[in-house]
Amino acid sequence: MDPQTSPLYAAKKRHDWLDAIKALAISLVIFGHLSESGLYPYAVYSSTIKLPLFFAASGFVFSVKKTNNAKQFFYNIIVRLIIPYFCISVSICALDIPLAVIYDKYEPSFIVDNLRSIVTGQTLWFVPVLFCCETIMFFLVRLFKKNDVAILLVSVIFIVSGYFFQTKTKIPWNPNVTVIAFPIFALGYFIRKYIIDLPQKKKLAVAAVGGAVYLILPELMHALTGKWYYLNMLDSVYINYPVNMFQIYGGTLAIFIFASYMTFPRFVSALGRNTLYYYGYHLIAAKYIILLLQYKITPLLTMDLLRSTDQLRSYFRLITIFVMLLLAPLAWITNRMLPFFTGKRYREIIPIWKMKKK
Repeated sequence: MDPQTSPLYAAKKRHDWLDAIKALAISLVIFGHLSESGLYPYAVYSSTIKLPLFFAASGFVFSVKKTNNAKQFFYNIIVRLIIPYFCISVSICALDIPLAVIYDKYEPSFIVDNLRSIVTGQTLWFVPVLFCCETIMFFLVRLFKKNDVAILLVSVIFIVSGYFFQTKTKIPWNPNVTVIAFPIFALGYFIRKYIIDLPQKKKLAVAAVGGAVYLILPELMHALTGKWYYLNMLDSVYINYPVNMFQIYGGTLAIFIFASYMTFPRFVSALGRNTLYYYGYHLIAAKYIILLLQYKITPLLTMDLLRSTDQLRSYFRLITIFVMLLLAPLAWITNRMLPFFTGKRYREIIPIWKMKKK
C-alpha cells in the first residue's frame, strides 16, 4: 500500500506523533546535557535513542519525489539545514563571549576556536550529519532508480563499516558519525514505506520485540559484564558496537510504532517543531540562568555542584524545565521575526493556540 494513501496517513497528514517523537528526543538531549548528565542508567537508555530518533524522523519524511529536481532538493536542504546551522552557531558563539569574560575564561583564541568548531561542523554536529544523510539518500535514490533493495544493502554495508569507524575522536564534518547515522535515517525511510501500514498485530509484534531488545539488553549485558552499554555518537565511542546497534534499532522501531497509535497535547507538537532551536540554545540559556542564580544565591553554584547530590540534582531538574519553558516563546518570536534562523518559511509558523487538536 502506498503510505500516502493509507488510512493512517490520511488521518494524520502532519504526523503529530512524529513531532512528539522529536519532542521526546530533544527532551532527552536537554536533560542529558543538564540535570541528568552522567546519571546511570539514564545515560544508557537515552544515549541509544535521543539522536537516532532525529535521524529516523528525518528519514521518515524523506520523499523520493524531492529527488526529481536536484536544484530544488539542494536549495531546500541548504535553507532548512545549512543556513540555520551557521546562523545559530554564530549566535551561540556571540552569546558565549560575555560568559567567558565574566568567568575570566576569555582568551585571544576564544573566537578563533569557536569559529573553527563551526566551520568543522562540531557546534551543532547533528545538523551537518543530517545534511550528509539526506544527500546520500538523494544520490542512492537517483542511482538505483528508487530500488529499495539496493538502498537496504547499502545501509547494511554502512552498518558493518561503522564498526571500523569507532574513532573515539571528533573528525571535521563527522564522516565517522554519518556512517552510523545514515542506516538509522534509512530505517525511518523504510518504516514509512513498509512498516507503518502493516496490520496492527504484526506492527505491534515488531514493536514489542524492538522494545524488549531496547529495555532488556542493557540490563542483561550489565548483569553479565558489570558495564553499562552507553554510546557517544559525536566522539564515536561505543562500549560494544553490536549491542549498541541492537539498542538503537530496537528502541527506535518500538517508539515509532507505539507513538503512531497515540495522541499528544499541542505543546508537545510545538516542542517537536522547534527542536533545532531548543538544541542550539538550551545550554547557553542554562548558563545564563545559573549566572543569575550565582548573583542571587551564591557564586559557588555551578552545574557540577547541582549534579553532586540527589537534592541539588532535583533543583537542577526544575532549572532544566524552566529552560525549556523559557525557550518556547523565544522560539516562536525567532520563527516570526527571523525564520531563516530555524529554516522555516513564514507560512509554516503556527502559534500554539491556533494548532488544531488532533
